[in-house]
Amino acid sequence: MRTFSVSRFALTLSSLLVATALVLLPPISKAGEIDIQADNVHYDAEQQSYIAIGDVTVSRDSRVLLAKHVRYNQESGMIHAKGNVQLRTADGTILYADEMHVDDTLTREEASNFRTQTPEGIRVAASNLTKTDDTARHFENFVYTPCVPCKEDPAVPPAWQVTATKAEHNLESKDYILHNAVIEVGGWPVFYTPYFSHPDSTVKRRTGFLQTTYGQTEKLGQYIITPYFVDLGLDKNLLITPTATERTGSVVAMDYTQALDDGTFTAKVSYGQMELLKDKGDQAVGHYDFTLTMRPQSHIVFGGNLRHTSNPGYLGSLPVKSSNFGTLYNSHAYWRQYGTQNLRNRIEAKVVSYRDYRSSVTVDEAPFLVPEINAQYYQDIDSYGGRLKYNFSARHIQQKNIANTQSVSIGADYHIGQILPYGIVADYNASLEGSLFRYNSDQAGIKSGTHGQVYPRLHGSWRLPYQRAFDGATGVFQPIASFSLSPLSVNSKNLPNQDAGVLASNEALLFSSEKISGKTRRDDSTRLGLAAEYNHYWETGTMASLLLGRSFEFRAPSLSNSDRAMKRFEKRDNDYIARVRMKHRNGLLLESRMTFDNDGAHKLNSHGFEAAWPNMLHGFSPSLNYTFQRQDTQSALARKHQFSANFSQTIGEFWTLSGHTSYDFDHAEKKFRTGTLRLAYDDECLKIFGFYTRDQSTSRYTEDQQTWGMTFQLKFGA
Repeated sequence: MRTFSVSRFALTLSSLLVATALVLLPPISKAGEIDIQADNVHYDAEQQSYIAIGDVTVSRDSRVLLAKHVRYNQESGMIHAKGNVQLRTADGTILYADEMHVDDTLTREEASNFRTQTPEGIRVAASNLTKTDDTARHFENFVYTPCVPCKEDPAVPPAWQVTATKAEHNLESKDYILHNAVIEVGGWPVFYTPYFSHPDSTVKRRTGFLQTTYGQTEKLGQYIITPYFVDLGLDKNLLITPTATERTGSVVAMDYTQALDDGTFTAKVSYGQMELLKDKGDQAVGHYDFTLTMRPQSHIVFGGNLRHTSNPGYLGSLPVKSSNFGTLYNSHAYWRQYGTQNLRNRIEAKVVSYRDYRSSVTVDEAPFLVPEINAQYYQDIDSYGGRLKYNFSARHIQQKNIANTQSVSIGADYHIGQILPYGIVADYNASLEGSLFRYNSDQAGIKSGTHGQVYPRLHGSWRLPYQRAFDGATGVFQPIASFSLSPLSVNSKNLPNQDAGVLASNEALLFSSEKISGKTRRDDSTRLGLAAEYNHYWETGTMASLLLGRSFEFRAPSLSNSDRAMKRFEKRDNDYIARVRMKHRNGLLLESRMTFDNDGAHKLNSHGFEAAWPNMLHGFSPSLNYTFQRQDTQSALARKHQFSANFSQTIGEFWTLSGHTSYDFDHAEKKFRTGTLRLAYDDECLKIFGFYTRDQSTSRYTEDQQTWGMTFQLKFGA
C-alpha cells in the first residue's frame, strides 16, 4: 500500500524509481491537509488529477473517506470516489454510497444510492444526496426509519418507515423536512401528508405533541389524551394535557417545572367541566398544586406547597392523573435551619393545613390547621457515651367546627447505649417534658381552659445475643427485656388526642417507649416486656425468625371519653405476643403475628404471605400477597382479609404481558375488587401500550367500571 500526504509525498517501501517520480509530481496548493493511503497511486497529468486504486483511505482532521477508486482534481479541489464508498463525518455518522463527489475538506458531498446510520441507530436512504454548504442536506426518493432490519431477511420491510419524494435535513435547526410523505407500517402505507417535519435523533427535547392515549371507561365513555410539550429552555418546561371524554366533559391540565439557582419550582393546575355525580349535571372542576423548594445555603432550606381541589372525586376519576392525590391533601410552608457543625441541631417553623378527601367526608369537614415551631439541640457525647437533647415546640391546632388547641412544650431527653458485661446490649432513655395546653371545645365531658402537664418517663431495653455457626448457616438467639415507666397521670383533665399516631398493637408493645403519640398530647403506660427471639440465617439468603413474648401492663393510658374506641382496645391487659417470619432473599416472605389478652382471647391476629419469583421460568415472574388482620375488641381499628396477585411475562424480545388482581374477602357483596391486564411492545423504533381494568371498589365518587386504553408511539429519535 502506498501512502502520501498531498503536500509531501512519502511512499512506503517501493522502488527508488517510483519514489523519485512521485517527488517530481506537481505540488498541491492545500499542503498538509489531506492524507491518502492506497494500494496504487499515480498522477494523470492530462486531467491534473491524482488517482488512487485499491483500498483507498482519504482523511482530513476527523473525517475519513473510504473507497475502491478515488480521483482527486487539484485544480477544482474535488474528489470523485467509486466502489463501496464510506464517508465518516465529524459527529461519527457514516455515509454509504455507490458513488460520491466531495470537496477536499470532506464536508460537501453529492452521492447516488445513498444510505447512512447515525450513532443513535437512525437509518436514512435516498437515491440522490446533495450537500452544498454547512446548512442542509437535500435528498430525492427519501426513506427514514429507526427500526433494525430483520436478521433472517433484511429485505423484509421494517416495522415502520416514512418515505418522501423530496426531503431536507436542516443541519442548523436539526430538523427533517419532508415533501409528499407517506408513513408505512410493515410495508403498508397508512398515512399521507404533503408536508411533514420532525427533529433528528440528536434532539433530546423539543416543543411538540407527545404520544396520544386513547381509551374508554363505563363512566367517562371514550376518551382521548394528547399531551403537548413546550420547551422553554434548559431550566424550564411546560406540559399541557387536554383530556376529552365522551360523557363527562373535558379537562385541561398544565404542569410547569423550573430549576432555580438554589432550588426548584413546580406548578400543576387543571380546569374543566365534568359530571362526577349522577343527576348533578356538569360542574366546574379543577385543582392547583404549587411547590417550591429552596436551599440558599447548605444548612438552610425552606419551601412548601399550596394545594386545593374542587371536590374529592375529581382527580381520582381522570384516566391520567395530573397530581399525586392522597386521602389527606395538605398545604404547608416550612423554614428549617441546621447547625453548621452538627446537622442534628435544627430549628423549624412550619404551618400545615390538612383536608380530608376520603369519599365519606365532605369538603367542609376539613380536619385541622397546624402552625408550629420546633427546635432541637444536641450536646456532644459525654464520657459515658450518652447524649443529651433539648426540645422545644409551640403549636396551634384548629379543627373546623370542632375544637382548637394551643400548646407549648419544653423538655430534655438523655439517651445512652452500652455493652454491659457478658455481652448484654443495653439501651436507656430518660426524658422530662413540661407542656401547657389551652383547649376550647363545645364537646360534652371535656373541660375547656388552660391546663398544665409534666411528663417524666424512663425507658430501658436489654438484649443478650448468643451466636452459633452451623454448616452453611448462622443462628442468633437473644432474650429481650424492656421496661417503660411513666409514674404520673398524663391526662387528668380528660383532654382528647386530636391527632394520635398509629396505635401499637404488636411486638412494639414489648420494646417501644410509646404506644400512642400525637402533637396535642402523648399517651403512655407503665409496662414490662419480656421476650425471646431466634433468627437463623442460611448462606443461600434464607432467614427464619421466631419471637415469643409477654407484655405486663401496670397502668393503662389515661385516654379521654372521646377516645372510647381506643380505650376499650387499650384497657389494662397482660398481652401474649407471637411472631413467625421466614424470608428468602427478595422472593419469599411469610409472616404471622398474634396477640392474646390474659384470658386467652384473640386480641389481634395478623398473618401475611408474600412471594415473588423473578424470572421463574422463561421470563415468567409471578408474585402473591395475602394479608389477614383482625382486632376483636374494636374492629374499626383494624380489619383486613385480602389477597392479591401480580405477574409479568416477557414474550419474545420486545413484548411484555403483565397483570394484577386483588380480592377482599370481607366485602359484604363482592369479593373481587380490581383487576388489570397490560400488554406492552417496546423496541428501538416503536412503542405500544394497552391496558384493561375492571374496578368494583365503590365509593361516593366512583362506580363499578371497566376501563381500557392504548398508546401508540413512533420513535423518530433518541
